[in-house]
Amino acid sequence: MCDSFGQKGSLALGGCLSRMANLKNLILDLDKNRFDSQTISNLGSSFDKCLSILTLNLNLKKNKIRDKGASGLVQFFSNLQNLQNLKLDLKQNKINDKGMLGFSAGIAGCKNLSSLQLDLKYNKLWRSGIYQISQFLKDCSNLINLDINLSNNKIGALGSSNLGIQIANCQCLSNLKLDISYNKILDKGISVLSLSLEKCKNLNTLTLDIIKNYINKEGEDQLGASLKKCLSLKYFKINLSYNINFGVREFQTNVLKIKKLVKKSIFFYNARYRY
Repeated sequence: MCDSFGQKGSLALGGCLSRMANLKNLILDLDKNRFDSQTISNLGSSFDKCLSILTLNLNLKKNKIRDKGASGLVQFFSNLQNLQNLKLDLKQNKINDKGMLGFSAGIAGCKNLSSLQLDLKYNKLWRSGIYQISQFLKDCSNLINLDINLSNNKIGALGSSNLGIQIANCQCLSNLKLDISYNKILDKGISVLSLSLEKCKNLNTLTLDIIKNYINKEGEDQLGASLKKCLSLKYFKINLSYNINFGVREFQTNVLKIKKLVKKSIFFYNARYRY
């Protein structure tokens, strides 16, 4: 973690990056600083010069970049045509739906992106913000690895449904990690998401955290039925803790019918089931 250096520090850092036209790999760990929206814009503009970059790992958690900073940062990614691996940590930054405007266009500009890790945990995102986030997935046809953490927001059933519909467009997807815990997605949200997983024909590894989402038997049945149709699935870990009337025994009976499974873990309340 860098010491707090605020706007002056970001200008100096941005100046250094703007002179590194041949930079291939970059890791910036800038959590718990005094970054506001203007500071982030200063930093983001420097990426315009790093057109050769292949891997970018940017940790900005626990700053105060808010809506303007989030939308301003991502717009600069659209010029990174060679970017293959992106890890972006924006958790606990007081970002609302407005901050996701332009997010889709920014990420979708990275045409060669094969691995994306996006952490937006503990922000203030509702369904319209998730719609903006999910739209870029339809243009990311080369994605193989996708890791999205949206826990402790307010995405609801429609937000989860929008996300699932776009994940279904990622036909090359092999590894999916999705945390949508504490979002009240209900049966409708998990059902649409489950149906979308069926369309990911190359999905090999699935990690799904859906803790405390008010899921009942309808959602449980659809999730189990859809997982049986994921014919390429070999490894999965699912955390179903603190949902409503979730029959873990019926669910495990369904998933055990997945023929290619090598390892599977189901977490339910405070008990762990592994087969």
